[in-house]
Amino acid sequence: MEDKRQKYKAKQNECVLMARVSSRDQEIEGYSLPAQVRLLKDYCLRKDLSVLKIFQISESASGKKQRELFNEVVSYIAENKANVLVCEKVDRLTRNFKDAVMIDDWLEEDEKHEVHLVKDSLVMHKHSRSRRN
Repeated sequence: MEDKRQKYKAKQNECVLMARVSSRDQEIEGYSLPAQVRLLKDYCLRKDLSVLKIFQISESASGKKQRELFNEVVSYIAENKANVLVCEKVDRLTRNFKDAVMIDDWLEEDEKHEVHLVKDSLVMHKHSRSRRN
C-alpha cells in the first residue's frame, strides 16, 4: 500500500518547466533562458516538484513557430499526464489569447492541474480566485 501512495505522490509532483524570451533585450536584462531555468529549478527543489522536461522558447522565431512550440508544451503535458506547469511569470506563459484559453481549459480538466508562476507568487488551479470574476 505504501508503494502505491509513493507512486501517486510522485505523479502528483511531476512538473514541466517553461522558459520563454521575447527579444534580445530580455536576454541582456536578466530574463535569459538559462536564468529563468535556474530560477524554476530552484523553485521546484523548494516545492518538492520533480521536473519531467524543460522547454525553452525563444520568440525570435516566427509567430507560427512560437505557436508550434507552445502547442508542443501543451501536448507534452497531456501525453505525460503532468499535473504542474511552472513558469517564471504570467507574461512568460502566454503571449496571446489562444494560449491563455488553452491553459484555462487544461486547468478546468482536472483539480490536480496547477500553473505555478514563480515571480508572481501565484499558483493557479481549477478553483483559484484569480481565474474567477
